[in-house]
Amino acid sequence: GDVTCLIASINDANATPGEHVITLEPGSYTLQAIDNGPLGVGNGLPVITGLITIQGSDDVPTVIVRDPNAPVFRIFRVAVGGELHLDGITVQRGGGSLGVPPGPAILNSGITSLHNSAVIDSRGESGAINNFGTLHVVMSIIANNFTGHQGGGISNAAEGNVIVENSTIRDNGSADGGGIRNEGSLIVN
Repeated sequence: GDVTCLIASINDANATPGEHVITLEPGSYTLQAIDNGPLGVGNGLPVITGLITIQGSDDVPTVIVRDPNAPVFRIFRVAVGGELHLDGITVQRGGGSLGVPPGPAILNSGITSLHNSAVIDSRGESGAINNFGTLHVVMSIIANNFTGHQGGGISNAAEGNVIVENSTIRDNGSADGGGIRNEGSLIVN
């Protein structure tokens, strides 16, 4: 549950070329403050600019969660050229208020993949996962997310590419598109 160590590990991986794997101990990593960006649209963790895999335990849940009393912010932002692979990670309670921020769990402009992971209980705008890049969801759950508009679970922009395989998208809501709102390329297997 050492958030300071997680932030330092992401910063180190961003600063060093090549692939990096951050293995988290089981438990909850509770984010209580904005790491970067303005109030209301900031990020709880550093912007992903490198090639980073964050993996948890197979047996015990590993959760990255925004404290319910924290300011409104998204959990992850992946920049153009960045790659984030989540394996065995639950991303929970991003955002905190309907209408802001866009992509309260993950705002992706690079490449993001979820494997055996979950995105749950996020509140904001434009999908719990707001995708402008490439998103691959495998054996994962996207559930109980609510946004003001543009897809409760996933919002895929015109330039976005999404592949969903063997996954569950349920109980998400927004004014226009509960599970997935798609304007780009979408494949669901």
